[in-house]
Amino acid sequence: MHIKYLHKLITLTLVLILSISTTFCQQKTLKETGTSDEINLTKPDSLHNEKKPWFIFNIFPNPNSGEFCIEFENMTPSLQINIYDVKGKKIKSVYNVSRRNEISLSNCASGIYVVKISDEKQVSSRQIVIQR
Repeated sequence: MHIKYLHKLITLTLVLILSISTTFCQQKTLKETGTSDEINLTKPDSLHNEKKPWFIFNIFPNPNSGEFCIEFENMTPSLQINIYDVKGKKIKSVYNVSRRNEISLSNCASGIYVVKISDEKQVSSRQIVIQR
């Protein structure tokens, strides 16, 4: 059953990358943190100016039971958090982002979800796993 979710997540990630790649250059970094993968997409005009991401964040615990925290080490004023299921349906949005954000997906089923964090210049996505 996990392979089925992983296949859907890979498909969702590829669709997301392909849809954004028309306006963004792709800079892919895989960073193993438990079961999280990180994908950074940056606008072309900023590829050579910035070596580090504009915002650095951690998601914990992962896997979780539907309650988790997104904590930023540094952030920009226009950050936005969106969470999607494996079918690409937006489950939750957070627009007033703070350094520490307690997220509850208590009404969501067990499975893999994509957390997409963005500002006007960068998009970063990671996977979370809900296990009940």
